[in-house]
Amino acid sequence: MSTRLDLKCEACGGPAVLTLKQDVLDLLSSKVSVDKPCPACGGALSSPGGYYRKNDEGVLVRLSAYAPPSAAIN
Repeated sequence: MSTRLDLKCEACGGPAVLTLKQDVLDLLSSKVSVDKPCPACGGALSSPGGYYRKNDEGVLVRLSAYAPPSAAIN
């Protein structure tokens, strides 16, 4: 089952969709960006950092903002 993530162009604000062949259930990233340019203007495509979880429609949905992991104290 594939996984989708909604992206946005940093230049024109146009929408795009990234489709992953892998079945990704969760994603934690400071920023999601891809190498493919915006089909409308050629700008960079990205999605804000955060914690994402796959919903029933196969789309990664952002649940919270990115927070860097803290150092564990043992």
